[in-house]
Formats: sequence, C-alpha cells, structure tokens
Amino acid sequence: MDKEPNAQDEAAPVNWQEFVGAWLKELKAADEEEKGWREDAQKAVDLYRGGKTGRTATSGAVFNIYHANVEVLGPALYNSTPKPDVRRRYSDGDEAGKIVSQVIERGLSFSTDQYDFDDVMQQCTQDGINCSRGIARMRYEPVITMGADGTPAKIDESVRAEYVPWKAFRRGPGRVWSDVSWIAFEHYLPKTEIEKLAPDLASRSDMPYRYSSGGIKDVDDGSPNPDAPGRRMHVWEIWDRDSRRVVFVSPDFAEQPIAVIDDPLGLVDFYPIPRPLQLLKTTGSLIPVTMLSTYEHLIRELDETSKRIIKLTKQVRVRGGIAGTTLDLKAIAEADDGELVQLTTADSALSTMAGGIEKMIAWFPLEPTVRAISELMVARDTIKQQIYEVTGIADIVRGATKATETATAQQLKAQFGSVRIQKHQGEVARFARDLFRIKAEILCEKFEPQTLVTMTGVNIDANLVGLMRSDQMRAYRIDIETDSTIRNDVVRNQEQMALFLQGTAQYLQAVGPMVQQGIVPAGEAVKLFTAFARAFKLGKQAEDTLEALGANAEKAQIIPPQMIEAEKAKAEVALKQQQTMAEIEMKKGEIGQKLQTDAVKAGNDARALELERQKLDLERARLAMEDERWRAELNTRTRDASMKDAREREKAAANSAPPMIGPMM
Repeated sequence: MDKEPNAQDEAAPVNWQEFVGAWLKELKAADEEEKGWREDAQKAVDLYRGGKTGRTATSGAVFNIYHANVEVLGPALYNSTPKPDVRRRYSDGDEAGKIVSQVIERGLSFSTDQYDFDDVMQQCTQDGINCSRGIARMRYEPVITMGADGTPAKIDESVRAEYVPWKAFRRGPGRVWSDVSWIAFEHYLPKTEIEKLAPDLASRSDMPYRYSSGGIKDVDDGSPNPDAPGRRMHVWEIWDRDSRRVVFVSPDFAEQPIAVIDDPLGLVDFYPIPRPLQLLKTTGSLIPVTMLSTYEHLIRELDETSKRIIKLTKQVRVRGGIAGTTLDLKAIAEADDGELVQLTTADSALSTMAGGIEKMIAWFPLEPTVRAISELMVARDTIKQQIYEVTGIADIVRGATKATETATAQQLKAQFGSVRIQKHQGEVARFARDLFRIKAEILCEKFEPQTLVTMTGVNIDANLVGLMRSDQMRAYRIDIETDSTIRNDVVRNQEQMALFLQGTAQYLQAVGPMVQQGIVPAGEAVKLFTAFARAFKLGKQAEDTLEALGANAEKAQIIPPQMIEAEKAKAEVALKQQQTMAEIEMKKGEIGQKLQTDAVKAGNDARALELERQKLDLERARLAMEDERWRAELNTRTRDASMKDAREREKAAANSAPPMIGPMM
C-alpha cells in the first residue's frame, strides 16, 4: 500500500470520502453504459439453463435450440489445451535468446499444469458465446516467510489464471480497449481477507459485513457479527492505469477506501487481464453484442410453433359418439383414446341404417389436425434452418449430412460453412495467447532465478536474468505464441510437415549436385536450407539439429588451396570421362537404331509373304467349297430324275394291265 487511506499528505491533503465517492460514481456510470447488454446477457444465460428462473420472455422454451447451439459452439471453439511456443523472434544465432525462450516455455508449461487451465478457458469460452465477454485474470501468489535476520524471504511462488464471472467485471469508458483507463472486479470478502488488506479496519464495529457468502444482501441494514459464518463485505477492486494503483472500495463504506496499493505486478500494460474474449463486437464501441439478440425473434417463433405442435398432437386421439339421449360435442372433443360418447335420440336412426355398428358410431374428424401438424413441422424445420444460417453453424459442424452428398460437397460445406466459426476460433486462440504472455511476464519479473531453475532445469546466469527482466529486450528478442486450441488443426500440421518433407527432397535434388561439383559451398547450402526450414514449426530439437548441421558445414568447407587444385583437376578428369562416355553411348545408339530399322524392314517383307500365302489358302478353300456345292447339286438332280422315271414306269404299267373279271354266279 502506497499510504494508509487515512493518512494526510502535508502538501496536498486527500479527502478520502470524495475519493471513494468519485470511484463509486465511475462504477455507477459503467453500470448504466452497459445496462442493456447486461439484461441481454442474463436473458441468454437463463435461456441456456432452460429458463428455470422465469424472469425473461424466452424462459421455459419448449424447443431450446439455443442451448443446443451453445453446446455445439463450445467444443468447436475450444477443445484442446494450448501449448506454449516460445522462440527467438528472428530465428537467428542468438544463443541467449534461445536459452531465455527455453526457460519461459518450460516455465509456462509447468505453471499451466499445476491447475485446471482448461476449466478456466472453457468458462471464458462459454461466457463468450452466451454473453460475448469472457474474462480471466492472472494471480501471482508468493509464499513469504520471515528469515532469521527478520527480513522477508520467498519460499515458494506460483502464477495461475483465474476465471472472472461476467457480472463481476466493470471497465472505464473507451471506444477501443487501449482507451480504457481502469477496470474493476467485484468481490464479497470475509473478515479474514479484509484483515490482509487493512488490519486496522477489519475489526471496526461499523464495517458493513451485510452480505451472505452467495452475495445476497441482508434485510437488516445493521452490521451483523462479522465473525459469523458466511458474513461478507461488498468490495470493488479497481485497477487504475493512470495512477498505476489498485484501489479497494466498498459501496457500503464511503468513509475511506479499504486499501490503496501501488502497482503490485509491474506489468507493461498494468492490467492483470488480457483484452476480454468478445465474439461479437461493433466498431467504435466496447459494449458486447450477445449472440441471442441476433436471432431471438426466431427462437420465439420456433418456441411458439413447437407449442402449437404439442397442443395439436394432444388432440390426435381416436374418439367418437354413439346414438343416445343427449348431444355433447364438447364431451366428444375432450374424449380420451377409444372413448365413445352418447349422441342424441335424433341420431338413433343410425342403428336402423344399413352398415350395422359402423353406422351407429360417428368418429371425430382427425384429418384437419393431422394436416396442420404436418404443416407446422415443415415451418419449424424452416425456422431452424434460418437460425443455422444466422449463427453460421453449418450442417457439417452439427454432424448432419445426406447420404447423397459426395465427399467433395461435404468438404466444401465444411470449408465455407465454418468461416465465421473460424473467426471465433481465432479470437479464443488470441485470448489464450495473451494469457500466456501475461503469465510469462510475471514469471520473468517476479519469480526468483532459483525458482525458475528448479521449475525448468535450465541454468541461467546474471546476464540472462537481466535479459528476462528487461521488458524491451525481451519483447525485441522473444516471441511468445501458443499452438492451436482446436484438435482439428493437427491435420493442417500434418499437411505442413508433408510440404516440408516434399520441399526438402526437391531442395536436395536441385542443390546436391551443385554442392558435389563445388559450385555451391556446403555451408551456404545449409544456411539456405535452415532459412527454409525455420518457416515451419519443427520444434526445438529440430532447430538445434539444424544449427549443428550449419556449424559442421562451416567447418567442413574450410579446405587448403592445394586440396582445392586437386579437387579441380579431379573434376576436369571426371568431366572428360563423362564426355567420352556420352560419345560412346551416342555411337551405340546409332548402331542400335540401324539394326532396328533393318529388323523392321525384314519384318515387313515377312508379313507381305504371309499375306500372299493367306490369300492362296483362302482361294483354295473357296474352290473346294464350290466343288462341294456342284457335287451336291448334281446328286440332287440325279436323285430327282430317278424318282421321276420310277413314277412314270409305275403309271405306264398300271395303264397296260387287263381288266379285272369278277367270280361266276
């Protein structure tokens, strides 16, 4: 704390009551500026929870598609723990920058594994989807003990990300984040926490411990027992960037601030939070826009249509009436499945008509109701599709597809249907990267060198400590990034690795012969290759291997002059041998071509003789067939002539025979 709140500066006395009042006015103005958004955000949260509170127009939705959309978007935006990727900014031979990068990366990895970082990111992502504002802050927690000489000493220290509920955050005015001059966090602190901030104030009888542990204010405005379980004080923690101080004030205690503390972390941007995660935004304003507000009217229409479908479905029951003494259409309409209601005596004639029992029963008509349900189902599907178009949730993201769609069609749908989701994914990745950068800054500025050595296993000297704690030098020489927060990016990484291997093969194929012939020095070829390789994320081990390869190539290319002349003469002899072998191969080719031409000519002659032989065989076969045909025709004619001659002889014999004489009587 820079000074006690009740202390008076002789040159410029501080009116602490006005000081507290001014901050409370700032907080009230911040509330008013974002009042509309906070109402929309609460409405979205209530609808996501199923409308159990009943405080909004959209609560109690029958078809809660909003909840389903949030559940789809959540894993699509964040489903994989990011890993720190710290490296030298310019990928040159900066050995000190290399060691510092290694220390920071290992420190980030270790500190992230010490708590549930995924839970923080998932809560911020869900707030980003529901409310379009996700916030997390970094907390530095040293464990300090008093040494034997009475001086404080740190025995342990940690840094962790902490989720901040969207309701518990306020900001100063501004059109862009860099204009915001203050931020504030809302707390309900017990007496033990107040004692850490202001021991003299914690036990005062007029301190307003008026809230329960759940943040609910007591009806009694008196000051209950602060030592009772669950008693809390309403406190705002304000980070004022202009004065680089942290101010704690309570709306229920306007006499003075609870505490005023000088810059506790010493961060370059002062704030312990990155720019909030905001999925929907408008230019020139920091007020978020909830996703629900963009299609709330469609959700209401969908809910109304679903309610009508439910009501009509309840009416689809088989019921009717029979001949009786009374007429009650209402009873027929409200009859249960299979229930029969008596009709009037006027309808008793049904029993005497042809058709028997079927004519005695009048069934309630169902066709109009069934048609209405069918039309409403179509209308509901249309509204759902409109919602998907507004939100940008493509069919392939929801896992829905058609059997008739090709793989190419699905790929195009995923590529173009998820453009807006990719934008949101980039915002989540940016938020995670900024959290890592704040954590890295705290590691470098606040952690003891021995703690870093223990965490990372890397020895660092005084020069490296100076580099780590120099904001400008660290920013100039070190770049802190994260890998993707989406598992699907593994496929893209594999594609990049395939491109690297393909490019390496092409490079070696093109440059290798020139290195062997001495046209390109080996060291320069390796330098070109390392410059090409650093465009890919190959990891630290691969980078170390490339550096060692370059150093070995530099040593190998230092050759004495006499060896250079010998290599030159050897190259000339090899060149002449290559020319001689080329001439021999050329002669061989000419001789082979001539032999091939002669063989082709001989083959053509042989084919001509074969064609003539085939023609003679065909002619011989034709003549044989002609001879067979004439022989068959001659035989046929001979047979016909013989048969005709025989018939004529039989006829002549019959004409020349004597007449027949019968027996004598």
